[in-house]
Amino acid sequence: PRIRPVTRCGPVLVPLIAALALTGCATNAPPGPQHYLPVGDPTPARTAPPARTRTTDAVPVSLSVPAIGVNATNLQPLGLNKDGTMQVPPLSDVKRVGWFTRGGHACQLGPAPLPAAMAAHIDGQGVRGAFWSLASTTPGTTISVGLSDHTACAYRVTSVKLLPKKNFDSTAVWSPVPANTGRLVLISCGGAFENKQVGYADNVIVFSDLIGAK
Repeated sequence: PRIRPVTRCGPVLVPLIAALALTGCATNAPPGPQHYLPVGDPTPARTAPPARTRTTDAVPVSLSVPAIGVNATNLQPLGLNKDGTMQVPPLSDVKRVGWFTRGGHACQLGPAPLPAAMAAHIDGQGVRGAFWSLASTTPGTTISVGLSDHTACAYRVTSVKLLPKKNFDSTAVWSPVPANTGRLVLISCGGAFENKQVGYADNVIVFSDLIGAK
């Protein structure tokens, strides 16, 4: 079942759901075994240094998480499907990372109605995806984001959660961002691979807070 709208993003009421929960993360068996364990709930955000004000047309163009081998460029905008679910990159390009256009602004402090969000596949078509190792991310890991106006910013991972797609609690991910805090969530599939129709049983969510921008 679809998650009901829980918050407003600008003038549009967005039906917020798990980014990959209903649209499918992969339709083939995974290339290898996966072992996902939740790390814990998001910790309260610490105040980040003042971030550079993002220009209105600046969008994310790169994502780097060296600890898990992610170095993505040419990020794809992800909007909403007709059924209200969040779009995901195509399975024909599992190495592609996308950023949610209805989310908060990357590299910018709150308050904001939603965090910035990026999503990618764990695998597909027998190939490891961009977020294959997302579940092995640990608190303290550094995430770097580049914007089209040459802003560069860094986030520090605060926690990692494994959330079941069934009866997904959207408020666990799509919560308002408080003042003096910048938040980015990375989203993919995880847990047990059930079958080709269902895909993976869970979503892996990495929460991170802004620690600096230039």
